[in-house]
Amino acid sequence: MATINTDQRYDNVNAEFTTAAGAPAQVQPGSVVWASSDETQLVVIASADGLTGNVVNTVSPSPIDADGNPVTARVTCSADADLGNGVVTVTLTSEDVTVTQGPSSMASGGTITFGAPVAKV
Repeated sequence: MATINTDQRYDNVNAEFTTAAGAPAQVQPGSVVWASSDETQLVVIASADGLTGNVVNTVSPSPIDADGNPVTARVTCSADADLGNGVVTVTLTSEDVTVTQGPSSMASGGTITFGAPVAKV
């Protein structure tokens, strides 16, 4: 599982499609589609070719479920593996990602303000 905070993003996120034997494989140009399972946590900004240099940006911390655990998000990348006229969709799925609050938005100081003094009774 990956953890990232709201002050960070993932740059240069790449999709590498492979054959069943693990060799590199091409996909139909223009067919690559990126998605986030929860765009309130993570948003994908796809590059022109969709395969290299993509950005996954954080939006807000992961929500907490009823048991007190973070609800993770995943990123997917789908493409057409059939280089001809047909369509055979293959989908890559990231590991679970937990987004935590970044330090820049956490309290780090402040002030104490006294009201006007009053007489003791």
